[in-house]
Amino acid sequence: MPVISEIRGRGLTRELMEVVNDSDIIQQEPTAKLMELSEILTRNNLIIYKWVETIGNVKIPKDQELGIGEYYAWQLPIYQAVMKQLLT
Repeated sequence: MPVISEIRGRGLTRELMEVVNDSDIIQQEPTAKLMELSEILTRNNLIIYKWVETIGNVKIPKDQELGIGEYYAWQLPIYQAVMKQLLT
């Protein structure tokens, strides 16, 4: 998977595990490495910043089991599961 190769190549695997466990860490502790990882995951449509305006201005509630945080969410819950599996 090219995304994992890029993340490993940039030395961001520890940060990825943190984001897999809680996507909101990007917003809560915005270090340079987390921001770099966020850019990679967003560019590859794996996560999304939730507070962008949507049709009907719908706010999706937080649900950690589905990978939905207060600020960030995995586009699909399977992306979070795959990332976790690839890191272990």
